[in-house]
Amino acid sequence: MACTVCPNCGLDLERFAPIHSGDLDLEAHEVRWKGRRVPLRPSGRLIVSTLVRADGIPVSRNALIEALGCEQANDPVNVVAVQMTHVRRAFHDIDPAFHAIETVRDIGVRWAA
Repeated sequence: MACTVCPNCGLDLERFAPIHSGDLDLEAHEVRWKGRRVPLRPSGRLIVSTLVRADGIPVSRNALIEALGCEQANDPVNVVAVQMTHVRRAFHDIDPAFHAIETVRDIGVRWAA
């Protein structure tokens, strides 16, 4: 049985488990879209992982703030917005027709691929 929590620090390891869904391959240190590497920072990979694991259900800004661990930042909403911009731009650079990340007005963001 795989361990889902680090026995040393208590970190939730499940959020770093590999994901293979359609055109997306998400490993702990690499994201691939349609077979091409997407250059994302760790925070970007964490956002993509959080969205994909939500299985099409919109993820609120507060949930993304918590996932990134940026609650103590001066403006955590802005941190999430900037990271989302980086994620979308990285995917669009690989695939100009990329539309898998959708904003659901007044609710949040979801992975719709």
